[in-house]
Amino acid sequence: MMIIVAVACLLFAGYSFANATSEINTGTCLIQKEEKKTKVTQDDLPQTIQRILKSEEYKEWKLEEAYQISGNVEYYKIELKKEDQKQTLNLDKYGNKVSVMEQA
Repeated sequence: MMIIVAVACLLFAGYSFANATSEINTGTCLIQKEEKKTKVTQDDLPQTIQRILKSEEYKEWKLEEAYQISGNVEYYKIELKKEDQKQTLNLDKYGNKVSVMEQA
């Protein structure tokens, strides 16, 4: 009987923890699980982000896909490719990097 009570307590604690982590504080911003993802073209990106993509640091990288992410915080998810390398930038409309913890 005590084992059943102990298991029930652990399950309840795990459930409470899972619900408490639906919002994640990344330090830079707060990203919620519920967000809207809209595919955009390079021309749809804010001018500041377009300038960053044309800068010396990224000029050899090709834009694969870009998304405007709306939710608790609005930012742009930009997927780049250079030969066999890939990278993803998460930038706000001012070109500042946004820390995002991907949800499973």
